[in-house]
Amino acid sequence: MKILFNCTSNTVGGGAKNAAIFIKFAIENKDFLWEFAVSTKVKAILEMWKVDCSKMYLFESSPAKNRGSRRRLRELSEFLDVDLVYTMAGPAYVNFPCKHVLGMSEPYVSHAGWAEICKGRSLFKAIKTVGLTAYKAFFANKADFWVFQTDYSKKSFSNRYFISPEKTVTIYNAIDMNIVEYFENRHVKGISNGKEVIVLCPGGPYAHKALDTIPYLAKKLDYNYKDISFKFLLSIDESSDEWLKIKRLSEQLNISNKVNTTGSYNYANVNSVLEQADIIYVPSILETFSASYIEAFASKVPLVCADREFSKDVCGNAAVYLDPYNYEMASEHFVDLINSPEKQVELINNGLLRLSLYGDQKLRFEKVINYLNSILK
Repeated sequence: MKILFNCTSNTVGGGAKNAAIFIKFAIENKDFLWEFAVSTKVKAILEMWKVDCSKMYLFESSPAKNRGSRRRLRELSEFLDVDLVYTMAGPAYVNFPCKHVLGMSEPYVSHAGWAEICKGRSLFKAIKTVGLTAYKAFFANKADFWVFQTDYSKKSFSNRYFISPEKTVTIYNAIDMNIVEYFENRHVKGISNGKEVIVLCPGGPYAHKALDTIPYLAKKLDYNYKDISFKFLLSIDESSDEWLKIKRLSEQLNISNKVNTTGSYNYANVNSVLEQADIIYVPSILETFSASYIEAFASKVPLVCADREFSKDVCGNAAVYLDPYNYEMASEHFVDLINSPEKQVELINNGLLRLSLYGDQKLRFEKVINYLNSILK
């Protein structure tokens, strides 16, 4: 059996790295004949790892933004006469002539509601987002089978688009073992009294990440709890519109010394960024499976995140949950956590237990292979 692995839309960060890891395993796998359609970013990572890319099919433009790439991708599947296409991160924007298995981790398509779409957007931008989501959903439904990273997103997608559960599977996201190994010997302990508490807020400059709530939360903490020294550290580019907005807001609230950014960072440097954190805060109101959750567990720091069904599905009892838009209540949750070393240690230990639910990239690859095998039998 021949499979075309399609990662032409994996163009940034962790998604591109995960695709490259999958290809490394696939090259060694003898269950199928493999062909690879790759993005420029994935190819660059593979070449950095000294993987021979000469027989891979390079797509310099993502099918998400280029109709020519869509046409070429479909023609490639026909030319190679593959039995199945596995798209790692969809939608693929192509109606393939063979069986198509689609990795679906786009939360707007699977489970976003009107509240999540409207937060942080004007009415015009919200309507535009609805249109774009419908466009993505149209192509996502062209697949024959779907792979989800959480049970919540699988159930939501299936109910929303009337998909049979037999056509879907949950295969959890994988742990980056590099992070686990780096922090393996870190001692589990609470935050030292009197220390400036660094609250790391990883996430891109997108409205649903709710990063624009952080200056208000910082103001509430600074006003109500003068005895606590803290700083919120974001990870978005200093030239991005979102950071400039947050920076202006921080200045208006006279809290700019409490809100800063590391700037966007190369994923290869993730450990040095995580190392700075005493708490990891993910206020995002819309995710499928944020890597930031399990990075908090692996780096042995307490996790605080938005009180949503998707976050509870992933984090269970290993996080403090709050409403990022209720600044008074959110500040109380933070203070309670900072003042309770026992609670911090409990969360860290629960996070480490939670990690055992998620395997490494090798195990995830094997689960995908087993699923593809079941489809092709």
